[in-house]
This record gives sequence, C-alpha cells and structure tokens, in this order.
Amino acid sequence: MVTLGAKEVSPTSPPRARTVGRKVYDERLPDTWQNTKTAAGEYLKQKLREFDEGKFVAKAEKVRYSDLRDGLLRYYEVNDLKSLATSRDGQSKYLTGQSHLDKFFENDPRAIDISTSIVEMFKQRRLQEGSSNANVNLSLRLLRRMFNVAIEEGRLSPGHAPRVKTLKEPPPRKGFLEPKDFSALYDAMPQDLRPVLMLGFDSGMRLAEVQELRWQSVDLDKREIQLSAEDTKTGVARTVPLGRMTEVLRMMRMKRPADLYVFGGDLPLGNFRKRWNAACVKAGCGHFVCLGCSRPITGKKCETCQNSPKRKYAGLTFHDLRRSAVRNLVRGGTPEAVAMKISGHVTRAVFDRYNITSTRDLHEAARRRDAYVEQSIEESKRKLDVPAPQDGAEKNSLIQ
Repeated sequence: MVTLGAKEVSPTSPPRARTVGRKVYDERLPDTWQNTKTAAGEYLKQKLREFDEGKFVAKAEKVRYSDLRDGLLRYYEVNDLKSLATSRDGQSKYLTGQSHLDKFFENDPRAIDISTSIVEMFKQRRLQEGSSNANVNLSLRLLRRMFNVAIEEGRLSPGHAPRVKTLKEPPPRKGFLEPKDFSALYDAMPQDLRPVLMLGFDSGMRLAEVQELRWQSVDLDKREIQLSAEDTKTGVARTVPLGRMTEVLRMMRMKRPADLYVFGGDLPLGNFRKRWNAACVKAGCGHFVCLGCSRPITGKKCETCQNSPKRKYAGLTFHDLRRSAVRNLVRGGTPEAVAMKISGHVTRAVFDRYNITSTRDLHEAARRRDAYVEQSIEESKRKLDVPAPQDGAEKNSLIQ
C-alpha cells in the first residue's frame, strides 16, 4: 500500500501525480488537461473519487472509438444479429449508420473524450448535410450501443458514457404503390430491376431478403420460395408463394443456369437506390427536393437556389412495396393470419401498421354501410306491409 496524505491507496488504484525535474505530470493525465501541478492533483482527486464510487476502470483512457466500433461489430457477430450486414465483396462487416460515425470520428478519439457536447455536434452536422431525423437516429443508437457493450465488457464505466438523446421522428411512412400505377413504374424501371420490382410488389419480401435470395431457396415446381430462419429478419422460416412470378424466374434460370444468387449472379444484388429513384421520378411515383429551399425540382439544379445543386429524393421506396403487398393480400380476400405468414410479420401491431387504410378503403366502407342500412330498412318495411291474418284463416291454419 502507498499513502497519499492520510489515505491509503492500493497499487492497482489510479496513479499518483509525480514530479520529474521541474515538470509535474501524471501517466493518465489527458491531453486536454494542463501540464501543471494543480491540474495533476485535481485529476488524481477525480480518479480517487471514481475509485471510491466503484466507477474507476483500469485502462479506460486507452479505449478509442475504433475499439467501441469493433466491440459492437463483434457483439453483433457473436450473437448472430440480423442487422449486421456484409459488404458486397464479403470482406468486411458493417451496420447501417456506422459510416457516418466513422467519418465524424475519423481521428479515432478516446472514448472518454466523446462527451455529450460532441454528440450534439454530430447531430448538428448530420442535419446540416440534409439527413432526416430517422437517419441521424440510426447513428445515434449505434453510438449508444457501442458504449453499452463496452460497459458490459468492463472496458468503460457508466460515468464514461455520454448522454445520447435521439431526435423526434415523424410518424411511420404510409407510402404504397397502387395496382393501377404498377405498369407505369414497371416500364420506367431498368430491365434488370423489373423482376425485383415484381417480386417485391407481389410477395412483400424485405429488400435484404430479395438481394440475398439464392436459387437453392426457389422451388419452381412447387411455385414457391422457401426462406430459412437464417434468411429472414425475424429468424422465423417461411414460405412465399410465387404466383405469376414463377414463369419470370423460370426464364431467368434458363438464361443464367450457373448463377448462385437470383438477382446478383455470383454475389448478392448490390445497392440500386439511384436507379430506383430515377425510375420512380420518371413514372411519377417520386420527385427530387432541393436541400436549400425544400422545393421540388425537376432537373439536377434548383431554379430558385442556383448555388444549391444538392437534392434529396422523396417518393416511393422499395419498402413501400411491402406495405402494398400486405394491403393487396387483404383486399383480395386473403385471411389476415395467412397474409401475416406470407409477409413474415410476427406481431399484430406491425402488421396493422402495414395494412394501411386509404381513402379508397374508407369510401368503400361507407358504401357497404349505406347498402346495409338500406337493405335493413327495406326488410323492415316488408315486414310492416304483411297483412294480418283473419280470425277464420288463423283458426283454419291452427287446425291444419
């Protein structure tokens, strides 16, 4: 034991301030602290308080942002979480929203230096770049999980984690593609993406399920797709009927019999967002918005903000096809329990959110209500118009 004043400190406790020549320093003194005797003393007192409160973690100062990120990726991989994605070349793993954190923390700061104010700076920068609140929140939740995993592993203490407050998000999207608009979008879509559009519209499969769909999961004779538990987001295997998509896939298989993936060849189908957006704009299912004045633009440059060439897409997304498929199944008379099995919805609440009621559904409900009321009134009138039987006739009927 060593003594600091009247306090005994074990060799494993925080290091003491030391004097070498005329300089006073501490081995764990952060770069943001002044190299003075007073600063070293205050820093040591802070460490002793953390030690007394059970918050001190040895070598916490050595944990960097890259360590937090790698720890989270390792956690997702060990627990086989579906959110962990693989790059197209199959060489690296990543999470949605991670790239923005990597760019902001490109200098790889220490974890203990990532304060709440730094997190607020990240939010402001992302919003200035035109990102939506929902996209910013993806990165914020990742950062929060990074610290939580590090705390669980004992590399950081709870006091090291900054306060990560997410932004308010708008209500869930309600976009969908009407059957009457499908043909226009199909014609505007690039040739290789037309089967992707048709499968998403008919089956309601998730984007990742379509991108990573293998031929070994497709049974053309049974006219169905067999998704294993490893292929689905929920970890529950399911069967997806093909319907009219069977012949389309049969022709694709005949042209490229050696392909491993249905839509990607030897690799999963890559990102096609830009081509999708362009086709939707051409078909009238979307438009571009100027990031400077938030007005719709038709060309590559806003006519109002000549100095603001940046634009953002607003309109139909691939995930809207999933909502459309669910609603088409229910409208077509498919029992909701069967529709949930086809789409892969586990909870009723999420399914109800996808089975969106449109204005057309409301008017159709009003039409059925009016028809029911009119029919009920007519039936009641017919009952009132039936003449009462005569006494003699009633007696004769009783005798018979």
